[in-house]
Amino acid sequence: MGAPKLPTVKPADADDNEDGDDGGEADVIPIVPPEEQDVAEADAIVSRKCVVYYMDNGAFTKRGVGMAHVKLLEGSNEAVQLLIRASTSLGAILLNTRISKGMKPTRNSQPGAGGKSQESVGFISPATPPFKGADPAKPYSWTLKFKDAKEADDFYKGIEDNIKK
Repeated sequence: MGAPKLPTVKPADADDNEDGDDGGEADVIPIVPPEEQDVAEADAIVSRKCVVYYMDNGAFTKRGVGMAHVKLLEGSNEAVQLLIRASTSLGAILLNTRISKGMKPTRNSQPGAGGKSQESVGFISPATPPFKGADPAKPYSWTLKFKDAKEADDFYKGIEDNIKK
């Protein structure tokens, strides 16, 4: 048995197209990035725009930019739902998890470049819904970075006030 035959590619300058068609340029579909759009959650206690990071193999990886919503869980006064939707017209879910007293969310502030501090909220949770490269059974360290201290404080307070009732 010999090596399998590979398909041949016709050179671009080959001229066997008699009807004047340029060889498929009309078939090219332009890629348009989705426009930034925040998806609202009607029953959210607090909603803030943030950048979502998760730690994998000892380094933080950016998951995306979105609106983080804290929502009350029906029948539970010891936990809240954290729902983060991408800031796109589709509003894909970046993270949907439950935060309870035992998860001990943290409020962090670190000096950043140009004298501006990096304001964040951190917690540990599995990757729900699972995404490419994530192990759904493994807990990940998550960090939500906010624009300023007021936004991070408001978001953290929305979680803390509702899991300590």
